[in-house]
This record gives sequence, C-alpha cells and structure tokens, in this order.
Amino acid sequence: MKQRFTVKQVLEIRMAYAAGAGQKQLAFFWDCNRKSIQDIVHGRTYKDVGGPLSSTQRICPECRQIVGNRHVSQD
Repeated sequence: MKQRFTVKQVLEIRMAYAAGAGQKQLAFFWDCNRKSIQDIVHGRTYKDVGGPLSSTQRICPECRQIVGNRHVSQD
C-alpha cells in the first residue's frame, strides 16, 4: 500500500497538532479526511515516524514560537 504522506509531512502534521492546530484544520490544509489526521497524531498510522503523539502531549504557547505555525493559523 502506497503511503500518502512523506516522513517530513507526518512530522509537520504532528508538530502542528502539538502546537495547537485542530484536526479539522490540518485535514483541510493537507486535503485529506479528519480520520487520517487523527490516526497520524495518535500514532495509529506511521508508527515508525517520530514526533509528538496525541493531544496529551500538546506544547505550551511559548514553545509554539519555536515550532512555528507555518501551516495553520490559530483563528
């Protein structure tokens, strides 16, 4: 089965989610369904890729500046 996302993209999705982006926003940006994003951020897919997993590991607002919100606005 061909994977839709590259390792870099999965890391970007996980970092954006950890920085506070919503699954719905990420799904819209990456042109996929919310379930795909949910599975990525909770580690059900792309298990071999690192990065922060699940909503329990969201990072503080100060850290968002380091990570950056390149893909999703916080509106």
